[in-house]
Amino acid sequence: LIALALLTAPLRRLLRWRQANPTADAGRQAWAVACVWGAVSGLGLVSLTVGRPLIFAPPDAGWVANVGAVLGNSSIVLANTGGIAFIIALAHAMKTTDALGWVLLAGIYVPRVMIPYDSAGFPHNVELYLFGMATTKLPLRGAPWVSQRVRAYWPLMFAAMMLFSMPNMTGRCDVQPPDTWFQRFRFYSIECVLVLCFSTGAFTTSDPDGVTVWLQQWAVFVYCFHVAFHRVLPAPWGAVLSFTCVVPFYERHRRRREAQGQAPSPLDPEVELCVQTLHHQSPDNAPRLGATPAVGR
Repeated sequence: LIALALLTAPLRRLLRWRQANPTADAGRQAWAVACVWGAVSGLGLVSLTVGRPLIFAPPDAGWVANVGAVLGNSSIVLANTGGIAFIIALAHAMKTTDALGWVLLAGIYVPRVMIPYDSAGFPHNVELYLFGMATTKLPLRGAPWVSQRVRAYWPLMFAAMMLFSMPNMTGRCDVQPPDTWFQRFRFYSIECVLVLCFSTGAFTTSDPDGVTVWLQQWAVFVYCFHVAFHRVLPAPWGAVLSFTCVVPFYERHRRRREAQGQAPSPLDPEVELCVQTLHHQSPDNAPRLGATPAVGR
């Protein structure tokens, strides 16, 4: 995460600039970011065409040997991840639209289905990191429609996902991809649907007690440090420390609320906006939707 934050800092700066200046012409810095990532992707494509990886991991390389499979496929890794970053940078330099997220989803999941390689899940996480960066500043087109349909028909969605699952398959399908393209399609289609649900806010809850604020902060902290706790402390104290760390985050949130003299908000501002939008778009449901926040308050 630290390395990604440093490597993608210019790209994030470009995303923030475009969000603040949606109609302005891109300057040299914006085009320079696009050219750099285009060169990275092009270098990977050339290496892939020649058939020689850019980076090798010697067998006696110590901990580097743990990522030997990724380094051995460095050509396709750079082509994929660099290509995703190049699409994001180029689209924002050329005044992109909210259709960018759908293009990124296709660029992420089609290669995962059609071009398998060992340990693909690790660079795949980098691609999802880039996708999250882009859709945070430029939400997916049709996100309210997707979110509304998922909330209305989520039992059917989960039933379809269960049909696509492969309970007889063992191991990690992201590290060791299945043999056939249809099996990979079944695996990654489930992940793609879940990513779509998260990125469109379909899983956002009303949170009447305001618990998701400090739980999200604790979750990010544990995500970054739980492996360190596990390696430094003997089992099961690493896990115990990870879970008990939730107490300081709750206390910090509670004291901040008390200092501000505010009770926990019954609805997150984004959820409040969604409720108001649905209220205006669905006149037949206006009494029911309008009564829900009042009851919560």
